[in-house]
Amino acid sequence: MTAIPIEESPELIRELAVKIQQLVVEEKLFLQPEKLAQQLGTNRSYLSQAINELDPGGFRTFIHKYRIQAAKELLWQIATQESDCTPQLVWQRAGFNSLKMYYRTFKAFTDLTHLFWVIERTI
Repeated sequence: MTAIPIEESPELIRELAVKIQQLVVEEKLFLQPEKLAQQLGTNRSYLSQAINELDPGGFRTFIHKYRIQAAKELLWQIATQESDCTPQLVWQRAGFNSLKMYYRTFKAFTDLTHLFWVIERTI
């Protein structure tokens, strides 16, 4: 599949963007973003254009938003004792490859460490 510039096919890119959003939310493909293009039957260029339509920050920012949301949900479940997950496993279950990347990304998106984020919500 040859990528068509977004100016020449904005409707196709918007349709793809809707499908991406749906897959990321419903099938949690933010945990395995490398499967997005494959699952959608498209190439990386189309995928990139569509994600830029959804989030001008690009692919990484788009995926990280969902991962941080998943981390927040896990942290809240831990804080309210609704999960058997431990704080040490949150970064893995949220789809991050390393603890360092998780800490850095969490702070960038929330302006708080994950510990202070939990404390702020439980006081």
